Amino acid sequence: MAEARGKRENEALETAYSSVWSTGTYFMGLDKVRSTLTSRHVKIEKKDRNIAGLQLADLLAHPLTRDVLVAEGRLPDCGGPFANEIAEAVRSKYNRQLFDGRIRGYGRVLFT
Repeated sequence: MAEARGKRENEALETAYSSVWSTGTYFMGLDKVRSTLTSRHVKIEKKDRNIAGLQLADLLAHPLTRDVLVAEGRLPDCGGPFANEIAEAVRSKYNRQLFDGRIRGYGRVLFT
């Protein structure tokens, strides 16, 4: 599920989602994609619907974005005690490189 933005952004997301559903990705084959995603179509909802999953995503997004920036040396900290606790609680869940356990580039990715 994604949070609605604007018409153009929602259409772009729907197109990208449809492409992944139809062909998979370089990193995930079609069978795995279809067994992981719950629907052929992306679910897009407005923020005012107050959906729990979107609210949780909002709580996590800012501290975890800052955690990536801290790890990359771009910020000194996650932004305060609550943000630091959120980041610390989630770090063990970051995706890791299978052979050496690296998080950078796998569970923490900075697009520049």
